[in-house]
This record gives sequence, C-alpha cells and structure tokens, in this order.
Amino acid sequence: GTKKDAERELTGLLHALQTGTYVPPSKETVREYLERWLVDYAKPKTSGKTYERYAEIVETHLTPALGHLTLTQLQPLHIQDFYRQALTSGRRDGSGGLSPRSVVHMHRILHRALGQAVRWQLIVNNPTARVEPPRAERREMSVLTEAETAQMLRAAEETTLYVPLLLAVTTGMRRGEIVALTWADVDLDSSSLMVTKSLEQTRA
Repeated sequence: GTKKDAERELTGLLHALQTGTYVPPSKETVREYLERWLVDYAKPKTSGKTYERYAEIVETHLTPALGHLTLTQLQPLHIQDFYRQALTSGRRDGSGGLSPRSVVHMHRILHRALGQAVRWQLIVNNPTARVEPPRAERREMSVLTEAETAQMLRAAEETTLYVPLLLAVTTGMRRGEIVALTWADVDLDSSSLMVTKSLEQTRA
C-alpha cells in the first residue's frame, strides 16, 4: 500500500505492543489448531462421550469447511457463510441441510475452541462472538403418564430391566448413574442411595 497505509499499520502494531494485545503472525491453520485443542484441552476436560462428539464434529464439519484457513485469518464472515451452507447442504449423504439445532451445537464447540485460542494468546478476539447462529426450535419433552409408567413396569417385572427402570422412574437417576451403582452406594437401613459415579459407553 501507500506510505500512509504503512504508517497506519505501524501505529496499530505499536498500540498492540503497548497494550499487550499483539499476537505474532502464525501459519498455524484452523485444522492444526482444532486438532491440538482436542488433544490438549477437550480430551482432559470432558467425558469420553463428549470428547468423541467434539472430535466427530471437528472432523466431519468444522475442519472440511474452515480448516484450510490460518487461525489468524479466520473472520466472522467465514463462519457465517459456513453456517449458511451447513443449513442448506450440510448433510454428509448429500440429502440436504442440517437442522438449526445441529448448527447451534457446532457453533458452541467452535466458540469454546476459539475462546481457548484467545486465552492461549494465539488470536486477539474470538470471531464467533460476532456471528449469529441459527435459532434452534425448542422441542417439547414427551413423558410417560402415570398409567403408562405402571404398564411399563408391569411388562418389565420378570426381566433384568425391572430394577433399573424402577430406580429411574422413582429417583430420576440417569442411565449412566444407575448402571454404575455398587452395593457400597446402597444404605438399606436409611433406604437411600448415593450417586458417586457414572458410566458411559464410548468407541474406545
């Protein structure tokens, strides 16, 4: 550019250095960063099932769409365009677009990953903060009536599912919490259970 452009750039760099917001230029791509974020941050801090879901979304959606960009080049418009394309043609089988709920989930993961990049001082700002994700429709939860619950328990009475189902409907415990119960968590004298752990099935 012109001399004035150079002077303007110099002023901006000096200000960034003085305020501690300067980020040295890097050739690390979004793909490389997301792979590092999964290993160094997501894997140690999330459950095995959550990590698998993060890795699947990164590999299937985020990396193919944004991975070729360098991390410091990633702009809100890149992300907004990715969301638009995901809504219209994001399905892996080519049958159409993803649901708004799926895109919102991708947005949350990308926002979390890039927020960590800011804390690691790899970028100055999180570009997802300037992006509008689609609005996901709230699904009304469908629950069993009292009569349906009784019918389900009667049907399971002679099976190994009876006790887990009974615990679920009478305590509100989750499946992973129920299957993780041991006798050490049961106090028959006080008729109480302690939830101390949870199990989940992963591909590993």
